[in-house]
Amino acid sequence: MDKLNLKENLFYEKPYYWKKITEQEKEGPYCQLCYDKDQKLIRLQDWGNGEWNCQSCKTHVTDSNYTPENYDSYHGGGFVV
Repeated sequence: MDKLNLKENLFYEKPYYWKKITEQEKEGPYCQLCYDKDQKLIRLQDWGNGEWNCQSCKTHVTDSNYTPENYDSYHGGGFVV
């Protein structure tokens, strides 16, 4: 996807970016910090339970589905699997 096409199809939906594929489909989510800082689309890794992590910049994101019930501070703030 070229830069102009990407810019037209990229949209921010707090707390991350998405790429519009069709009117009903979107791809992502992508790291807001990586895109805003370096214009790089880095896909976030789903930790489940509304938590996301960027393997590039190490940003940790929670969305509206986040519930801290399975939070495990001993393992660096991740979830016990």
